Amino acid sequence: MESPSIQSLIDLAVKTKASYDGYRGTAGEARWRASQIGYCPRAQMLRARGTPELGTIETPILRRFAVGNVFAEWVKQTFEDLGILLSVEQPLYDKELNLGAHCDFLIGGPVDYHQDSDYLDELRMYARDLGPIPYTGVELKSVHSKSWWYKAKKGGFVAGHHQMLQAAAQGLLWQRLDIAPKVERWVVLTISKDDLTMQEDACLPEHFEEALHRVQDLNYHWERDTYPPCTCFIDMDGDYWKYCRYYEGSEESKKKGKESKPDGPCCIPRS
Repeated sequence: MESPSIQSLIDLAVKTKASYDGYRGTAGEARWRASQIGYCPRAQMLRARGTPELGTIETPILRRFAVGNVFAEWVKQTFEDLGILLSVEQPLYDKELNLGAHCDFLIGGPVDYHQDSDYLDELRMYARDLGPIPYTGVELKSVHSKSWWYKAKKGGFVAGHHQMLQAAAQGLLWQRLDIAPKVERWVVLTISKDDLTMQEDACLPEHFEEALHRVQDLNYHWERDTYPPCTCFIDMDGDYWKYCRYYEGSEESKKKGKESKPDGPCCIPRS
């Protein structure tokens, strides 16, 4: 019997863990998820109405999720060491909007002294010398360097527009729920997985406005039992159809890089 490869063992662990972890529930059992607000509204409507998704999540994607969790633990520990971590994965739920979210990190405020470690005392002394640390909601994303530098060369944000809307939706919920402390900034912190370059992109007023409009539009269609348009062939520079779980074309059509072209419909309501 041939011995298993190391990759096959790692993939076995990744897939098995993913099957046990499952799909995290929405905060408050909300109909809409802040993490999806920037994506195709029809796909969100299909999911909310219980339409079965097509296919399975491929193993390379599960690997990327697993590595993303490693980065999250590293950033969490760093915020803890700095003495500025206030909450992790804080659930947010607005009943009127039927919108839920989990805020990756809330940081800021005065840096406390630490009595048990010379390292932490020194680190926090330096942190205090940097000046006031505003209360900030942080949504963490990790990408490969090719994607990071491609976006950086275009100027502006490294975070995708859908990711900015996710952070803005969290800020919208925080404000509507009137939670203390008053958060001054909502940012997406993007880390390149291989060269560890970082950039934080702060939400602008238009991000909050668009996030609110999008969830209101979803509720409008829900109440009327109608469907908003599919945007999978437009979102993410026209590539989101490759990742949509309601794409009905072939798997081969997704695997041709920049030459990929859809060969089937997407987000078709089925009775």
